[in-house]
Amino acid sequence: MRTSEFQKNPVDEIVMQTLCMLQVPWGRSGRKKDVAQGMVQPCNPKAMYNGKPIPPGYALVDVAWTHNDYEEDELDFPTEDGVRFIGGTIGSRML
Repeated sequence: MRTSEFQKNPVDEIVMQTLCMLQVPWGRSGRKKDVAQGMVQPCNPKAMYNGKPIPPGYALVDVAWTHNDYEEDELDFPTEDGVRFIGGTIGSRML
């Protein structure tokens, strides 16, 4: 759907650190599996990640836990330390 109006994303509504869960679709019934858990940071339009503005629909997350089954899943954006897979993000900040 195209519209000339600005489309809000749920991450834009975050105003304080909030516990969050990264999930992936599983099966045909619309169920989801937990992949990672962390604390999402409040939205800051001036925030940068790897020297670039944070893309729409993304937020900064401090990762606390990842599921072993998904350790080798590749991230959309590497961490600022260059980590490219979910399993290496514990204790890091990622998008």
